[in-house]
Amino acid sequence: MAGSLISRGNNKWELRVSAGYDENNKQRRFTKTIYARSKKEAQTQLATYYLEITGRLATDKAITFSEFVTYWEHRYSKKVGKITMVNYQQMLKDRLLPAFGFMRIDKIKGEDVLRFMDQLCEDDARLDTRHQKGLSSVTIMKHFKLLKLLFNKACEWKYLSKNPCADVPKDMLVKATSEHYPIWNREELQKFLGILEELPVTLPNVKNKLMFYIALTTGARKGEFLGLTWDCVDLESCSLNINKAMKFVSGEKPALGTPKTKASIRTLYFDDYVKKLLQTYKELLDLWLQEEKISNPQNLVFVSRNCTENREAVPVNGDSFYLWLKRMCKKHQMPRIAVHSLRAMAATYALISGMPLNMVQAMMGHTDISTTSIYLRDVQDERKSAVALLSNQFEALRTGKE
Repeated sequence: MAGSLISRGNNKWELRVSAGYDENNKQRRFTKTIYARSKKEAQTQLATYYLEITGRLATDKAITFSEFVTYWEHRYSKKVGKITMVNYQQMLKDRLLPAFGFMRIDKIKGEDVLRFMDQLCEDDARLDTRHQKGLSSVTIMKHFKLLKLLFNKACEWKYLSKNPCADVPKDMLVKATSEHYPIWNREELQKFLGILEELPVTLPNVKNKLMFYIALTTGARKGEFLGLTWDCVDLESCSLNINKAMKFVSGEKPALGTPKTKASIRTLYFDDYVKKLLQTYKELLDLWLQEEKISNPQNLVFVSRNCTENREAVPVNGDSFYLWLKRMCKKHQMPRIAVHSLRAMAATYALISGMPLNMVQAMMGHTDISTTSIYLRDVQDERKSAVALLSNQFEALRTGKE
């Protein structure tokens, strides 16, 4: 129920409605005293009063897009993840506010949105001059979706009667093409695994090797394996309990938080090889913590060796594993891949090995199976090769030639 209801006795009720913020960023509060024979009747009058107030404000005060964004951030920020909100704010700062900020929100039309989308498709798409590279189709559509979200909220909160994004023809929008992370083929992966086997057994080497194998064999996201704590590692059942993730927000210290989605809370399993790596790594880590007299109050699996706080271990820097992977690729002349490529390889090779799509979905922690099906693209190439080999064999049988 929008608003609040306070009983004053003798069938007397006070209605209270909060409706946005004024130009001085002070919350607008409205009250009204009514008489009602029951709470249900008073609630009905409260709903009517709320619609009256919000409708009046939407008509009386034509706010700008920038003013609405300020209100939206204040009201909506706690309903989305911190990283998601940071990404939203970056898009707003770089492109959306420079384009629409000065406009009255009720005057923005579908053609204005379409013109903005066309501008993003140009080579110098960014409205600030710091960046010259054009945007990908996926990034362009993220801006459209954010605009659509903002205008939907404006409609819900009675600042608009219709979402202008609804007037943009679908066939005039850029088609978002999924950005696939590069992955290694079998020969390349075999080569790199051989390189890892030759690394000396030191704490840094074993740590990076372990992170590589966890990402590759379980499909865990970077934040998920960097957020592992030892109580979530079960060596007997060879399983990892993914119930939290390390969050990396620019300008802030890494901190443990909740996984990306409810489906991301899951149990992942590893093999005996990873089990031995975990045992070796824990022995080396415990020895280092003891020698350096550093405590690990968060019970983190992966800690930084370069910094501590009051002699307490801190999480690994979000870029450290990527930088190690980048150096290794360069040193051994391997095709460059991203950390997320390991997750992509986990899904792709699982599908190639015959694992059912729904099981791969569970392993990856995908809410929608259509997301998992993206990885089928690489499987198709493998299947085509297999069909070619089979076809050659049948051809040999038909012709009698080996």
